[in-house]
Formats: sequence, structure tokens, C-alpha cells
Amino acid sequence: MLLRSDGSAIAFGDNHENQCNIPALPAGLTYVQADAGAQHTVLLRSDGTAVAVGSNFWGQRGLPAQQAGVTYTQVSAGACHTALLRSDGSAVVVGQIHNKQEVPPLEAGVSTHILLLVTNIRCFYAATAALLPLVTTVQASVTFQLWRQE
Repeated sequence: MLLRSDGSAIAFGDNHENQCNIPALPAGLTYVQADAGAQHTVLLRSDGTAVAVGSNFWGQRGLPAQQAGVTYTQVSAGACHTALLRSDGSAVVVGQIHNKQEVPPLEAGVSTHILLLVTNIRCFYAATAALLPLVTTVQASVTFQLWRQE
């Protein structure tokens, strides 16, 4: 997965799930970030929208509709999940998320987690780390939230 200086993106390698088939951009838009998972790719456009291509077996391409006035500011792809940071400081994780650490349980059939006050997010093969500000009346510090799947 490569971003070119003109804002286009190219992907190469194994394409059996169409994860290298990058969508054409609407006029006036560019890709500003891209990340590749095991069998899917997620891209962030200059207008704050995100697109995902490739496998959706675990729901990793099920990007939630954006709320009015809220854009995506960062995207990251794990093996079978996708994380998106929103302009309101919330983060959304979709796809396979099992054996969660410190994440509230989901209702049956729901595959989206939302975490608030996130400043940075990154997927790894089977985990997602989110940087959260931790503010108390005594001090301000930073903590990581880690979601892990097995």
C-alpha cells in the first residue's frame, strides 16, 4: 500500500480478496492515509470519509455511517478488524474483536465498539491500541487502551 505525492494510492501483492483494488477518487479529493490488513485495505480521503476494500468476512469493511459534522481523521487496519478515529475524539472498531481487554461487552450480533476521547489509534495483527488522555484533579497523564483478539 503506497500513497503517492499526488494523493492517489496504489496497492500490490496478493489480491485474492480484491484488497488491492483501490477505488477511484471523486474529483478534487485525495487519499491522505492508507493501511493494509491481512485481507483488506482501509483508506482515508481528504474530505474525512473512509473506504475499505477486500474481505469483509469478519465485518472489517463495515464502516459506520458518519454523523453530521463528524469526519474520520485516522484509519488503521488489523488482521480482521478496522479502527477509525473521528474528529469528535471517538474511535470506532469494526470486525473481529474477541477476548476483549477493558472493552464493554457487546450485545449479541453487534460488531462495533466506540471509545471516547481518543487522540491516536493503531491496529496490530490481533490488537488495537488507542491513546487516551487520563485527567484527574491531581495530574494529567496518558494511557493506552488495548483491545486484543485471539
